[in-house]
Amino acid sequence: MADDKTTNGELSDDEVKADEYKLQANQFFKDGKYDEALSLYTKAIDLNPQVPAYYGNRSFCYIKTEYFGSALEDANKAIDLDKKYIKVTKFRPKDKDASLKYQECKKIVQRLAFEKAIAVDEKKSVANTVDLNSMVVEDDYDGPRLSEDGVTTEFVGHLIERFTNQKKIHKKYAYKILLEVKKIFETQPSMVDISIPENGKLTVCGDIHGQFYDLLNIFSLNGNPSAENPYVSTLKYDY
Repeated sequence: MADDKTTNGELSDDEVKADEYKLQANQFFKDGKYDEALSLYTKAIDLNPQVPAYYGNRSFCYIKTEYFGSALEDANKAIDLDKKYIKVTKFRPKDKDASLKYQECKKIVQRLAFEKAIAVDEKKSVANTVDLNSMVVEDDYDGPRLSEDGVTTEFVGHLIERFTNQKKIHKKYAYKILLEVKKIFETQPSMVDISIPENGKLTVCGDIHGQFYDLLNIFSLNGNPSAENPYVSTLKYDY
C-alpha cells in the first residue's frame, strides 16, 4: 500500500481512492443500502486504515444490520485513532446526521451496559454457593413450610395467602423454590409446543411489571394455571 502522503504533501493514490469509496458508501447508506455501504467502507479502510471516520461510518452500518459486536469494535477503533472523535456532536451541534448517529450509538452502549448488569458469573452465582442444609427454620416461624414433596397445590395456596397479607416466607424456602425453578428453566428449550385440551383454554396476558395483586386478579378472572389452563405472558423491554 502507498504511504499516507506523497513526498510533496499531496494525497496518495490509495488515499484518494479510499475517499472515493467513502463518498460512494455514504450515498448507499443514505439510500438505506447498508450491505453495499458496508462493503465500500471496508474497501476504504483497507486502503487507508488510519481514518477514524471510516470506522465510525462502518460502525453505523453494522448497527443498521444488527451486528452490534462489530459496531462496537469499529467505534472503539475510531476513538483509538482520534480521542476527540466521540465528541462529534459537540463540534458539530447542528449536524443532524451526526446527532442521529450519536443517539444510535448511545442506545447501543446503554443496551450493552444493561446486558452486562444482568449477566451472571456462574463462578460467583449464589446458586452455586448457597447451603440450604445450614439454614434453620426457627420454631416461631408461622408461615407455610415446604415439605419433602416440594411445591404442592396446598403449599401454593398458603403462599398466596401469605403474600396477600404482605408477609414473607422463610429465606430457606425462598432459596429452595428459586433453585428448583432454575433447574427446570435450564432443561427447557427456548421454544415449546403447548397442547390445549378440547375443553381447555389459553390465556394471554401482558407484562404485569411484577405487580402481585394484578397477577392475583388475572388468576381470579381466568383461573389458576394448569395443564388445562395455560398462560402466556408478553414482555416488552425498552433500552
